[in-house]
Amino acid sequence: MTAENTPPNSTDKFLEIALQYYQRHAWIYAIGAIVLAAIMMTQNQWWLFWPLSVWTVVYLIHYLIVKCVNVDDEWVEDRTLNTAYNAYDLDHIVNIRKKNEAKAKRQNTDTNKNQ
Repeated sequence: MTAENTPPNSTDKFLEIALQYYQRHAWIYAIGAIVLAAIMMTQNQWWLFWPLSVWTVVYLIHYLIVKCVNVDDEWVEDRTLNTAYNAYDLDHIVNIRKKNEAKAKRQNTDTNKNQ
């Protein structure tokens, strides 16, 4: 059976649903959080803090699932460049590059000797 013919498993279906409903969940969460916070502040209903906290954790889990699923090569390249160029320890990055360049030169030299 090829990859194209394999039936979707339950994990794939779960991730598809998570992606499909994320934007709706984000809007409902934002509106609900504002309403609950307004009620908490104006009517002194501080017990609403706990449902809001639980909802925040559920939303955070949903957000993290969506972010993990939506990783592509462009994002990885952007993140890598951003990390390299915004590094606080720039000398460390320079040393890694020098080691990689030296390793590549050694491999090229070894290849040329073997030919």
